[in-house]
Amino acid sequence: VINETLNDLLIEEEDYKSLKQSVETFKNFDQIALAQRLQKHEFLEFRRISAILYRDNQRYKVSIESLKQDKLWQDCMESAKLSNDKEIVEDLLRYFVDGINSELCPKSCFAACLFTCFDLIAPDIVLELSWKYNLFELSMPFMVQAMRTWNQRFDELTNKVETLEQRLKQNDDNNNMNNPRVAPQAFNPYPQVPMIEYNNNNYNGYNGVLGFM
Repeated sequence: VINETLNDLLIEEEDYKSLKQSVETFKNFDQIALAQRLQKHEFLEFRRISAILYRDNQRYKVSIESLKQDKLWQDCMESAKLSNDKEIVEDLLRYFVDGINSELCPKSCFAACLFTCFDLIAPDIVLELSWKYNLFELSMPFMVQAMRTWNQRFDELTNKVETLEQRLKQNDDNNNMNNPRVAPQAFNPYPQVPMIEYNNNNYNGYNGVLGFM
């Protein structure tokens, strides 16, 4: 209640600096209600605070749409980056491209968005937009950095694979030394039949029974 009373007083006094400091320091109040209240405020800085409150409560799309209305382009990029959502970033990037064509925003917005949200932008999207709208001059720094990042990650992955292969080979060599394998014997299709020794006495007795004596 105290925080809300203080915020009401700061709004009445139109002290947006103190209000911004207050909402960033004290969080125990209905932030969405205050954001909705400030969203249609007559002063720009109060509307900016509204967008910040939406952003802090993970309502990134509402925050960005509000900032678009006031052409606060850099704040739009910051909200998109904090969202960590590739779809939101791509939508904003395409919005800037359309804005450049309609002269709603300067060309620098496209390059600035590529820089601000670098990790969340797919290079194929940048190539597509650059080719369609002749923006290669603005996107080339992004593409250079993207290629450098790919090469670094590929080198790191290659080194990890080589290290793993060396460890596996070393483990196999150690196992072979500790547990030598016995060479398998060749298959003999004619197994040796054991010889039976006959006692001469028994043999003669056997003949006698048959009548050969």
